[in-house]
Amino acid sequence: MYAKIKRAAALALAVAMVASLAACNKTPAPDEDVSSSGGFERWKPSSWTNPLSIPELESEYQVEVPEENRQQLQEQRESLNSDIVCWLQVPNTSINKPVVQTTDNDYYYRRGLDKQYLFDGTLWMDYECDLKDGTKSDVPQNTIIYGHNLGNPQGVTDDPTGVEFAQLLYFNDIEFARANPYVYLSTDNEDLVYQIFAVIYTEASMKPVSYIYPSYSNSDFAKLLEDIHARSIYNYPDVNVTISDKILTLSTCTYKYGPYSQNNQQRFVVFAKLVQGKNFAETANVEENPNPKQPTF
Repeated sequence: MYAKIKRAAALALAVAMVASLAACNKTPAPDEDVSSSGGFERWKPSSWTNPLSIPELESEYQVEVPEENRQQLQEQRESLNSDIVCWLQVPNTSINKPVVQTTDNDYYYRRGLDKQYLFDGTLWMDYECDLKDGTKSDVPQNTIIYGHNLGNPQGVTDDPTGVEFAQLLYFNDIEFARANPYVYLSTDNEDLVYQIFAVIYTEASMKPVSYIYPSYSNSDFAKLLEDIHARSIYNYPDVNVTISDKILTLSTCTYKYGPYSQNNQQRFVVFAKLVQGKNFAETANVEENPNPKQPTF
C-alpha cells in the first residue's frame, strides 16, 4: 500500500512539473493582450524589444539645413519686416529668402520686403495658414507659399533663371529633380525638411479639390493627393504620401499654355511632404510620368 501511494505521489509531481514547464514556454495567441502586466512578463525573453518602440532608422546620408537660415529669419524680421514668418530654401536655386504673411493674399502681390511697390513682389504664405509655433506638430496640413514667375519675354514664355518662384521651373529638368529631393523651411523653433513628391501643371482653380487650402477632411485630402499624383510630370515611387502626412505647396504662374494676356489661370506647382524622421536619400528616384493629367481651361 505504501509503495502505491509513493508511486501516485511521484506521478502527480511529474504531471505538475510538465504543466509548469509548458506554462513558462507558452507563446501568446495572436489576439492575446501581451501588453498587460503578469502574462507578458512570464513569457518575454530578456532580449525582447517592443517593435512599436523601435525608432525610425537613420540613413547614413543626412540632410543638414544651414544654420544661417533661421538666423537670417530672425534678423530680417527684427530689422526689416515684422511680417516675415519663415525662411524658404530650394537648394541649387536662388530661392533662399524670407517668406511674409499678412491678413490677405493681395498685399504683397506687388510689394517688396520693405512694403514698398515692387513689381516682382516677394514670397508670401497664404493668409489662412497658421504656423503656430512652427514645429512639426504645429504646422498646418498644407503650408502654401506663392511667388511670381514673370517670364521672358514677360508674361509670354517661362524662364527658370528669372526672379522669385520662376526658378521652380528648374524642376522641369528630370536630372535637376533627381539631384534635388528636398526643400527646407525654417521657423523660429525648427528647421523643417520637406521631400518633393510631385511637380504639376494645373488650373488655378484645380478640381475636384483645390490645392490652396491649409486643411482638409480625410476624404478630400485623399482626393487631392490622388489628383496631384495623376497630374505630376514625374513619379516618385520611393515617396509614400498618406492622409496622415503634412505637405508644402509652392505655387507660381506658368506660360506653358499661352501668354498671360490669353490665359492667366495656369500654374506650376511643386509639392513636398514633411519628413518626420531622419531617413534621407541623397538623390530622388524620379521617373517620367508618360501620361500626366492635363489642365483644362
